[in-house]
Amino acid sequence: DPGLTGAGVGTYFAGYGSSYRFDKCLFTVVPQESSQNNVVYESGWNVNETAVERPAETRTIRLEMMPFFRKENDPDCTRYGYDCGYFQSWTSTAGSVIFLDGHAKGISSTGAFDQTLVDPAGHASGEATGSSDADDNTWYWRCD
Repeated sequence: DPGLTGAGVGTYFAGYGSSYRFDKCLFTVVPQESSQNNVVYESGWNVNETAVERPAETRTIRLEMMPFFRKENDPDCTRYGYDCGYFQSWTSTAGSVIFLDGHAKGISSTGAFDQTLVDPAGHASGEATGSSDADDNTWYWRCD
């Protein structure tokens, strides 16, 4: 991450405290208390274990940098929002995903990633939300 390196921070982990990304739609969010990237959420929701019908298909944690997020696969950086000047692929084959039932799996394609479920209602990551906002037009954007 050139931005972190320029700021004197050598790794993504050192800069952000984790190399994994948590699916915010599967965690309870407390308004004015919970945040993502230091932006405080205005609204919130409650999630409990029994709210998810298909835990073996529902991802809760993923490796932050997935190899298929590269600019060649997302030229205008709108599908996943990565590789726009700071992305560095950690592996060329797959990225680790942890599912709500506790199993982990390597995901190696956009198709497989987009089919993982991301919220208690069972929306797929690549499924359209119906929003015209480019940063909210798929469940990936809404939940990731």
